[in-house]
Amino acid sequence: MINSKTVILVSGGARGITAQCVIELARRYQCRFILVGRSTVAEPEPVWAIDCFDEAGLKKRAFEAMQARDERPKPADIQQVVKAILARREILETLQIIRQAGGQAEYLSVDIGNPAVLQQLLAPVVERLGPVTGLIHGAGVLADKPIEQKSIEDFERVYGVKVTGLQSLLACVPLNQLAYVILFSSAAGFFGNVGQTDYALANEILNKIAHQIKRKQPHCRVLSLNWGPWDGGMVTPALKRLFAQNNVEVIPIEAGTQFLVDNLHMGNPETVQLVVGSPFIASGQKLTDTTLRTHCVRRTLTEAANPFLQDHRIGHHAVLPMVCGVAWVVNVAEQLYPGYQIFRLENFKVLKGLVFDDTLAD
Repeated sequence: MINSKTVILVSGGARGITAQCVIELARRYQCRFILVGRSTVAEPEPVWAIDCFDEAGLKKRAFEAMQARDERPKPADIQQVVKAILARREILETLQIIRQAGGQAEYLSVDIGNPAVLQQLLAPVVERLGPVTGLIHGAGVLADKPIEQKSIEDFERVYGVKVTGLQSLLACVPLNQLAYVILFSSAAGFFGNVGQTDYALANEILNKIAHQIKRKQPHCRVLSLNWGPWDGGMVTPALKRLFAQNNVEVIPIEAGTQFLVDNLHMGNPETVQLVVGSPFIASGQKLTDTTLRTHCVRRTLTEAANPFLQDHRIGHHAVLPMVCGVAWVVNVAEQLYPGYQIFRLENFKVLKGLVFDDTLAD
């Protein structure tokens, strides 16, 4: 049971939605937190920013301050300065609210992808607060764009924070010491989502790691929360409008934080993965013309253009997995008939597999 002596290590916990969840836990249990993030709070904010609290005003003052130093500031430079100031303020506010709620919290500015540095910084804090018995991995970044426009750097940034970050956290705390492991996954990992191939993949890996931890440590309370979009955090007003167009409801902050706390206290301890929020289903009008039609869909496949085939081989040759063929047919059918969903595929069998050898037709 979480109590005032419980120490929880939290990634991404000093800002955004994760911070709101931590605050709710502090109000309920008055526990202790070690919050880690990449933003820094050590340096005081510039004098010109002290009495300014709106973003537009900060940008104006940052521009003027840079000009006074004979600099030629670019919009990106100004945005970076203002972003750092706002991040620092949010972190300090989170720490203050936790203390006001009766909890304790310390913040570490560190890249969680570096376990050696993280371990070094954790050691003195653990001496002060006590051994870590809970873990919340809430860190995450987005790099949304169509897959053909994504770069390796985009993938590594998104994947690194989610997956490498979790591996780093687990490397710093013995697994058998943890009574609680809470992973902030995403509904994008469960349903998939347009422009989020890397984010969906990383979050689905978190789901699998959660199940793996539960098998290894059955007495640990493990939760992988596949959150839908929140009314805040990384969900901008533009994204919120897009979700509304697709009938995807955002999660109110109060309801979402309460859901987390309630599930830790009263949820089924054997339930590892929970999808929270509306399903990600693309909007589309129902067909008014229900005439049955036959469609011919052509797709050219080459081994070189589909490197995933290297992981599916029989003998010396790559083969097309049956599940890929089925998934492509289902996807095309749902695109041809928007508003309808495939529920069942009947009378399906493989008479001859597609083997990528010299006999494969062009």
